Amino acid sequence: MITDIRERHVITLEAIGLYKFLTVKQLIMLWIRTNKRILNVILQDLLQRRRPLIGVLKFWVIPWIWRLDYVYYLTTHWVDLLEENENLLQTGINYPIWTSIFFRRDYFHRISCIDFQIRLRQEIGKVWWIIKVYFNYYDRAKKKVRIWKSVTRIKTKIDIWEWRHIIPDSVFKIKILWTEKNFMYEHSNWKDIKKIIRQLWKHAYLLYKYIKSWNVNIVENSRILCVFEHKTTQEAVMQRLQDDMSLKTMAKYFLFKTEQEVMENIIEGWANGQREIVSLLEAQNDRSW
Repeated sequence: MITDIRERHVITLEAIGLYKFLTVKQLIMLWIRTNKRILNVILQDLLQRRRPLIGVLKFWVIPWIWRLDYVYYLTTHWVDLLEENENLLQTGINYPIWTSIFFRRDYFHRISCIDFQIRLRQEIGKVWWIIKVYFNYYDRAKKKVRIWKSVTRIKTKIDIWEWRHIIPDSVFKIKILWTEKNFMYEHSNWKDIKKIIRQLWKHAYLLYKYIKSWNVNIVENSRILCVFEHKTTQEAVMQRLQDDMSLKTMAKYFLFKTEQEVMENIIEGWANGQREIVSLLEAQNDRSW
């Protein structure tokens, strides 16, 4: 039984368990520790054990950035520790099935998605909202296909029609009083407008599918959040949304912001596809078609 576990260790493990992957910068963003040196000591203490409670992913050097930040994740030993110490409270146990699926080419995109989730949870904690569900595109669940066989399925994967599906970067639900709101989040680090529009087309068709099946309430309580690294990409996508009549009919369900704007204020100041400035709450109050 592991006994040399302290409160500072538990707080750090809880944070990593909630977000699955975290860098030192993100742990500081979460106010786990404001002193980077002390935080590194805590992480090393969790790493350098006979049964390490966390693992670390290290990436190759990129010439113009020098070195990517290390990424930390939970190991199964933390789960074993919880079973041995039932009095240890925690916010969640979320550890990767395969750490090898974290590729360097996906590094910046995944870190941006985690930054968004951190910012959202921080702001939601200030109001009377509750995040009930939050899944990311790198979260997987085991699904039995035979008595003796199981496969893993991406938790954000949504089947649209036969052989077609959509995988949003994140899917989450927010409970506001007695109402639940559905959000799908897409983050774009690239400038490939055609690729982004194809993804928005899938979202639009999914909304249309719900309308056609008379699940209007699901559509009215749903929004697609589109966050861009570059403002020019956002403007180009919004213009294409206006030019395409098929997408234009669903324009109010798409909300747009840049990374920088999200970090400044994640609740207010979203621009919808009709170029109206709304907040996440105001966007949900519109019941008109």
